[in-house]
Amino acid sequence: MPSIKFTRKRNELNVKISVGLPLLNLDIAYGVYGTSLALRFLIDYEALENSIKAKELEIKSIVNVVKNSTERLISELGFFAKNVLISPSFYVYEVCSMHKALFDILDPLVLALTMKIGKYRKVIEEKIVQYSGVLEKYNIVRFIPELFMFVPTEDFLRKAMSKDKLRFLKSYMYDVMLPYMNYLLKTRQALSSLTLGSINIVREKIVYPNPYSEVYLKVDDKLVKLHETLGNVRVIKDLGGVVNYTVLAKLKENGEKLVVMKKYRNWKAIKWLPTALWTIGSIDFTPIPGERLLRETRALIILAKYGFKVPSIYSIDWVNKVLVREYIEGIPLSDIIRKKKKELHEISYRAGALLASIHSKGITLGDSRPSNIILSNGHLIPVDLEQSSNTIPPAWDIAEFLSFMSMDLLFRIKESLNAAKSFAEGYLSISNNRKVFYDSFKAKYVRILLPISPIFPLIASYVKDVIEETA
Repeated sequence: MPSIKFTRKRNELNVKISVGLPLLNLDIAYGVYGTSLALRFLIDYEALENSIKAKELEIKSIVNVVKNSTERLISELGFFAKNVLISPSFYVYEVCSMHKALFDILDPLVLALTMKIGKYRKVIEEKIVQYSGVLEKYNIVRFIPELFMFVPTEDFLRKAMSKDKLRFLKSYMYDVMLPYMNYLLKTRQALSSLTLGSINIVREKIVYPNPYSEVYLKVDDKLVKLHETLGNVRVIKDLGGVVNYTVLAKLKENGEKLVVMKKYRNWKAIKWLPTALWTIGSIDFTPIPGERLLRETRALIILAKYGFKVPSIYSIDWVNKVLVREYIEGIPLSDIIRKKKKELHEISYRAGALLASIHSKGITLGDSRPSNIILSNGHLIPVDLEQSSNTIPPAWDIAEFLSFMSMDLLFRIKESLNAAKSFAEGYLSISNNRKVFYDSFKAKYVRILLPISPIFPLIASYVKDVIEETA
């Protein structure tokens, strides 16, 4: 067993751990002491013997920390992780977060790191950067010196995504929690001399930034934190919304600007759930708040890159699943369709052209109803992209748009058919893919959308005839 000594001076607790190389090897390889001993290599340590072997274990420990932390990040973000830039500080705060969540103040590493986070952060960052060449050799992350950031390698991203998502839970149950119990009991006995008041004082000192505040996305040539506390946003009014809490707010950043703040909440039996039940096995919808936030962020970044008019991203709060984006002043297409008959042909044609252009970039909106597209200063701007995907067939966007458009027209058959024809003409002016329309009118989509638009089968038949005549 390691030798653990605690000394107390006022409200400060000092911990000194002495351990032999065999036990360090076991902790690095199998986590027999919860990796708490191995992680001491990240901060101050003194090699009392065999300094060469100690240096080898230090490298191995750092490789394990970066590998496991990056795997957890990829497991949560999915393939979106290929778009992130990772500060060395992420690994510091991730270690603190994981060990505090599992062991609280019973872990000497938590005490040592978090009570002097400023000092130790610099030490750990320097060590991780020092071994960046080794990390790249192991094909885990690649260091970008000019940004002082890491990015996951393509190979590591692919391998991490192919693993069972429950692997980390299983690993901590079998390789960390159980072997660590004996060590915890010994540590608990040493802490028994502390009063309850002293323990609370120690806990108050365990403060460190959220790890995701050190993960960045590149948006419009600037870096946006994946997690940022939203203290500079003032709510003006509720914009409604059943699934998501969406508000109009003012953001103080280089002056004041109007923004939309959207919190992605868990779905209950509302909004998309009835459609989701119909679409099981057909459409790649997701009810998960984090996934919806990532989908919307990804779509906004990609579409902006291709020159589409989309809302700018100002801030992301990953922990609370909140996106702060530009407020788009304008009129939803659903209002134009309902109220402005003279503009129905033009707006339907332009909507078809917009969807074809977006589909040509490999993105499907997922929720393409007219109310989610805004006419602003002459531009059509998609604003609700939380179900966007590169796996949902473009045919779904077409089928959904036409169904909801007919609903906006109160199922007036003549107007609905003419608007659908204009939409098809606009789509085919950009893309000559007539097959996508035939796919849109397959039984699986008709079945889903029939409760929304009873005249959808009639629209489908009419548009097919129009396409065949113009072929």
